[in-house]
Amino acid sequence: MVALRLGESFGFCYEVSGFAPGARPAVVIQTDHPPFSRPGGTSVSQHQFVRNLMPSEGLLSDCTGYGFDHPFELVPGNWRFTVVVDGKNILTQAFSAR
Repeated sequence: MVALRLGESFGFCYEVSGFAPGARPAVVIQTDHPPFSRPGGTSVSQHQFVRNLMPSEGLLSDCTGYGFDHPFELVPGNWRFTVVVDGKNILTQAFSAR
């Protein structure tokens, strides 16, 4: 469980193997979260980060997560991170924020 307070961070690290030498996989971290309104009134419940990563010796290692930096982000609910590599969902990690 993740505490709903400013400055709180949460996340995970992952590894994906089996890449050919010189591979440049397309890696996207999709984050689904409870809806919140950004300044200006835009409501969001998902965002994506494109990662520019290069495997080393066939192995891709990375860490991802989120930090509560603004009061409008402090909404209870479930956060789900999905790692997508070359268009395929590789893994999902969920967190509950309360």
